[in-house]
Amino acid sequence: MFAHRRRESASQYVAGMVFAVSVASSAAFSIGLPGSRQCTVTHSQMYPSVRNPRARCVDVRKRVRMGLDNSFGNSNRVPGKGDIIQDFLTQRSVQSLMHTMKLVGDMENLEYLESFMNHQGLSNFHGYGALRTDSATYITTLKKELPVTIVKRKKFYRGGSRNNPYVTDNEFTYTSTVQPRVLADNIIAMREVLAKEWVADLAFIESENSELLRHHTDLVRQGEDRSHHFLQPQHEDADDHSPLRLASYDLLEKLVTEAAVRRVADDLSRGSAADRLAGRWLHEQFHGEAGAGFRGDHGAEVGRTFMRHLLAAVPVIVTATAGAGAGAATLVDPHDVAQRIMAERQRAAERWAAGLTDTPQIHVAWAVALLRACLAHPAAARSGSGPAEHQHGGDAGR
Repeated sequence: MFAHRRRESASQYVAGMVFAVSVASSAAFSIGLPGSRQCTVTHSQMYPSVRNPRARCVDVRKRVRMGLDNSFGNSNRVPGKGDIIQDFLTQRSVQSLMHTMKLVGDMENLEYLESFMNHQGLSNFHGYGALRTDSATYITTLKKELPVTIVKRKKFYRGGSRNNPYVTDNEFTYTSTVQPRVLADNIIAMREVLAKEWVADLAFIESENSELLRHHTDLVRQGEDRSHHFLQPQHEDADDHSPLRLASYDLLEKLVTEAAVRRVADDLSRGSAADRLAGRWLHEQFHGEAGAGFRGDHGAEVGRTFMRHLLAAVPVIVTATAGAGAGAATLVDPHDVAQRIMAERQRAAERWAAGLTDTPQIHVAWAVALLRACLAHPAAARSGSGPAEHQHGGDAGR
């Protein structure tokens, strides 16, 4: 809509690709455990699909459960409480790197990130709450992971008849090493870039609120949105930005809308009898069909669509069904409820923007905590001096 009405072009993706591949590793985060793991897989085993890669690993410190969980994308944490915005920042940083890895064909690192802590399907997920742990645990655990050397065998065209017993299959073997510490450093660098972008993008929530009211007013007065074609983009295609910025903004608007709805509903539940009935109506709208898009991955413009639904709703009489005031009725004005939510959206956006400015300091705190953990357990840092060589049988190439 108003804030980012533009299309992602091929040049933008290439620019984002070059940016993400060239992000520098932070010296403050060079702490990790030496050593290695190695797994041998065939080309067909390595690339059956992006959503369900499979690899047979040898000397694995811990196994990760493969497959996409049915509850993927849902979170028990309430938006607006805790570090939901920081966890979401980490999630989108990982997804931005995954997007770049797809573009350059770096499937080894992409599949490693998806399997790490069981984040299968994360690269294709459009939502929030997908990070299965908090940001600090995710980054520090990734930094402690040992390098993984992957030996891959791929068959290629041999010529001649397929069933000729005198012609053997040709194959070649090559290795690729995944460096979890480097991946963690790249995620940290991407977090700082996205944090700066989100501080600027969250400022557009105020404009989004104004645009929602203008759109609704035009529909009421004229029956259509005649001013829609006069909207101007706030970011041109040539702007230098990270990959998936438009998608991230859409999710930011969705997240800030959910946080605002929950806050307004909570405030109404502690108000007068009329406010409590209005809060119950809002609760029913959010948890009903109109708010279904907030649960999991339901495409784009979920927050915007929900706000338009509230603005377009007609006043309704709500009757109390329990308590001392059972039978009492009140008139709920959806337009007034929507305006309260829009005001709270702006306040939440301002709070989050202020918190995102502390992202570099948060990274320093993580580095200090990781250093202290390594000093407290020095034996854990003496597991080897570099990648180890492992020999594997030929069954991995079958």
